[in-house]
Amino acid sequence: MDLILLFWLSGEPVLEMGPIAGGPAACAALEAQISAQIAQAGPGDLVPYGDGTIPLSALSVSCEPPPAESCPVPEELPDLLI
Repeated sequence: MDLILLFWLSGEPVLEMGPIAGGPAACAALEAQISAQIAQAGPGDLVPYGDGTIPLSALSVSCEPPPAESCPVPEELPDLLI
């Protein structure tokens, strides 16, 4: 089964990344790595969203099966999420 990382803002999916190669274990490891980066984010760590930016700390991430409808995919992922 393909899994993706979903990024959430206020309980709504706002960005998807994937499919993640390597199965559930690889997806869980990447989720943990990105969650740790989010937890360490300071107030100045911003990511593009819509016409502006949001604090990285406002996001959460989870491994999920792909949704029926895709979330918007930015042209570039923020460097903090790579």
